[in-house]
This record gives sequence, structure tokens and C-alpha cells, in this order.
Amino acid sequence: MPIDSVSYLNQFLTWKPFYIALLRDQWDFIYFCSNRDTAVTCMMKVEIYYSDETTYTYNRYSGTVLQPRTIHCFPCGYAQLGIGDFDTPEVPKTVVAWTIQLLVDGDTDTISELRLYYLSRKYLGTTKQFVFANSLGGYDTVIFYGDHLTEQELTSMQLIRRVDPITYTHTTPQRNNRQRKEQLTFKASSGHIERKTLDWLRELTLSEEVYVIEKNHYGIQYMLPVEITSQKVKLVDEGNHLYSMNIDYKHLFTNSSYTPIVNIIT
Repeated sequence: MPIDSVSYLNQFLTWKPFYIALLRDQWDFIYFCSNRDTAVTCMMKVEIYYSDETTYTYNRYSGTVLQPRTIHCFPCGYAQLGIGDFDTPEVPKTVVAWTIQLLVDGDTDTISELRLYYLSRKYLGTTKQFVFANSLGGYDTVIFYGDHLTEQELTSMQLIRRVDPITYTHTTPQRNNRQRKEQLTFKASSGHIERKTLDWLRELTLSEEVYVIEKNHYGIQYMLPVEITSQKVKLVDEGNHLYSMNIDYKHLFTNSSYTPIVNIIT
């Protein structure tokens, strides 16, 4: 098969597998760098696939101008694309998957490769979603579905008070704790994944910029910077064909006062 501009030069800036499972509220972004010599106006073609094997096609981001050799970001999750407006859960015709592709605005001339997303059917226990910088200049997202563990590491500085004679009471102790801080550390498991997804997740462990998505008390999502602290991550055991990834990570900040962790309390 010859290498043409669509299959080679116009790929999105990601190494993630061609098809990705997403939750309805999961963020996902795709990054693209135009290799054309002049600016071009584009749109994203979205084709929805339903459970009754019918499809529906519409366009998003019409009028977006792709500047030459400039990276552009396109949200492409279920909610971000407004796919829920075309979903009909009350009847036996629901969204199963969708594809995205960049085209010249108002034309059928393809600009990018095609990408496929499908709705995850996994059991939803505790989930953790990560956003991380990849090695191609974009950002990828992934959800870990497996078990999660949160631990607290505490540090403080003690001031020793010298009293002559050496006495103390409940209000004048010999030592005082100062600068009491906590460092929250976490363990996360991906749950069962495909081998090619496991290989792609090496991008996560190698990334120097990683965020975990949390929710506040109002249900609003926000990103917290974290560091993957695992020194060794098991990848492939050739005798075991059930693949998963387990990682350790911590917040890139310490806490000196209490704030509820919404995802743990609820």
C-alpha cells in the first residue's frame, strides 16, 4: 500500500490505538498539525453509529482555520461533540460508536485520518481519568477502571521548648508541632485492557506532564497535577493474556489544611 498524504502525513498527534472506548462524561481531545503550505478552513465530520445499524452524520467546528504547521486541539468526547443530542435511550436505538475526521469546510476533501470511538460497556466502580502530554506534541486521556487506593503521608517540624526547671503542662508542652503537612499518594489499576492499549500506556508512565481529573462539590471537573512515582511497572507476562497496568502516583503539592476529597467521600 503506497504512503499517501492522508494515511501518513495527516495523522493526528497521538499513538493511541485506532479505536478507543469512552464514557459518556469522559473528556477526550485530538490534536492535529496541518502539513499544508497555506491556511485551510476545516470542519470535523462526525458519523454516529446506532444499535439498529443505522447512522447519522453531522459537522462540528465548521470555520476552524488550520494554520500551516500549527498544532490545533479538537474536543471529541461524547458530551464534547454533543452526541447526546442525537441519542435516544428511551427507544431501542442508542449510540454505539462514532467516527471523526477533518475535512475541508464545505467540501469532501479529507484533511486528516479517520478515528473511531465507542461507548464503554465496562462496569463502573471507582474510575480515575488522566490527561497527559504525549511524545508527539499533543495530550491524551485515559480512564483507569480498576481498584484504587489513597494513602496519607504526614510530615511536621517540631519546636522544642526549654523550661527551667523542666516542667510542662497541657498548655505549655515541651514540644510544639509546626508546619504540619500531608502528601496524598495513590495507587490505580487500569482494569483489563488490550495488549496494544497496554503498550500505548507507556506514554503515560514516560510523560513529564500528567493530570488527574477530579470533581468538586458542585460536580465541576478540574485537573490536578500529579507525578507517576512507580519505579517498576509490569507490562507483559507472555504466559498470561489478561493485560492490565498498575501505577503509583501523587499530587504535585502538599496540603497544610483539610479539604474534603469529593471522589472519596461520595
